[in-house]
Amino acid sequence: TDSIEKGLYDPCDLERVQTENAYVHSFLQHTRGNQEKAVAMIDSSLRWRKELELSSLTESSFPREVHEIGAMFYRNEDRNGRKILYFRVSKSKKDPDKLLTVKKYVAWWLDKHFLKHPGVKIVPLFDMTDAGIGNMDIELIKFQIACFASYYPGLLDYMLIYEMPWVLNAIWKLIRNVLSAEQQKAVLFVKKAEIQQYVAPDHLFVHMGGTDTYTYTYMPSEDSGIEL
Repeated sequence: TDSIEKGLYDPCDLERVQTENAYVHSFLQHTRGNQEKAVAMIDSSLRWRKELELSSLTESSFPREVHEIGAMFYRNEDRNGRKILYFRVSKSKKDPDKLLTVKKYVAWWLDKHFLKHPGVKIVPLFDMTDAGIGNMDIELIKFQIACFASYYPGLLDYMLIYEMPWVLNAIWKLIRNVLSAEQQKAVLFVKKAEIQQYVAPDHLFVHMGGTDTYTYTYMPSEDSGIEL
């Protein structure tokens, strides 16, 4: 009640909690039915959403060049039919001045699936091909992990890290230190020879040993307000 009176929640988010059972159930399921923990998690999530202004974010909230980079997009499914959120890590450049925008962009992409399909899991696939130290932002990675651990319950099935360069192993060791044992089990490091255990060839890009020749091209949606 205090949080509502202090304006710590966005009215749109509050209405969702009050009217969409599936949304609330995703938090209860994540906390294994512990109502006290679920309420605390919802409170934390609503505050976080208000801080990022998530409910008001649209396609046109981001500069066209952010979309055109193609650093993340949904494409294909894994062998269990889970939608894959593909991250091209080499397209991401560490830039403190743009970190907030990038965080909002990541959350916006997660939001698109989570609000439309609460309780339906996805598989983030981090493609490390051609990635180097300049592409690794620990703050951003921690943010992405927090999204799955705290703000989008039940969204993560597991996470694939494809072809991690040895020079980045030290950075990932730092990140793994902040993960719980359960979260660590959900992060799978795979090579080209192994990834087909999780994703069929026709759902993999050619450079990963698959047959998908898709090339990302940004096309604004008709109602985006972004000029073609």
